[in-house]
Amino acid sequence: MQLSKDVSGLTLNLVAIDTNDLLRYLLRDVELQAATARQLFKRKDLILITDVVNSTD
Repeated sequence: MQLSKDVSGLTLNLVAIDTNDLLRYLLRDVELQAATARQLFKRKDLILITDVVNSTD
């Protein structure tokens, strides 16, 4: 999810990422996905890391 918000004359770009995006960024174990995650982190002013919403229970 990406959105732009104008706050006090500034435009802030927000991206919401999930656990997989964060892990790929940190671990760099799947290079193509890690590169995509790095691009998300580079381009945004604010990053929202969401809670886990799926369970295998």
